[in-house]
Amino acid sequence: MFALYYGGKRPVDGVIAIAPGGNVANQVFRKELGAVVDQARRLVAEGKGHEKARLSDYENAKGSFAVTSAPAAWLTWFDPDGAMNQLKSAKALGPQVPVLFVAPKNDYPGLVRIRPMMFDALPRHALTRMAEPDASHIDAPSAAREEIARWIAEVAGTQK
Repeated sequence: MFALYYGGKRPVDGVIAIAPGGNVANQVFRKELGAVVDQARRLVAEGKGHEKARLSDYENAKGSFAVTSAPAAWLTWFDPDGAMNQLKSAKALGPQVPVLFVAPKNDYPGLVRIRPMMFDALPRHALTRMAEPDASHIDAPSAAREEIARWIAEVAGTQK
């Protein structure tokens, strides 16, 4: 997911998004972490953004769990308007940036469900592709390695 954000902020020849995770702006994240986002924002506003605090993380398969982090750093990841707002990051990519969107067939059900919406949010580019390896979320990188290598060669062949 961060690759999509980075590709919208810096000049890149292409982006490979491997099993992009949940969107921190969606309802599930807001329900699970909304109060913690408010807490982290309050700590930053009070000048305590760089002091470690007990916050939370959320992963659909594991639920919410405690983490210790500086609130300012934590917000860079979990602020619904920040880097990990996957839909916003996808839409921020320039049309000159091709994307290989690796979406494993056996990914988490929520990610399978939002896959079409996330892919459709990407700017149109002749080299943008969705690869759907027969793999889980965790096994996606190794299962997609041949497609990744092929796509990199294709993108590199079009660069001047």
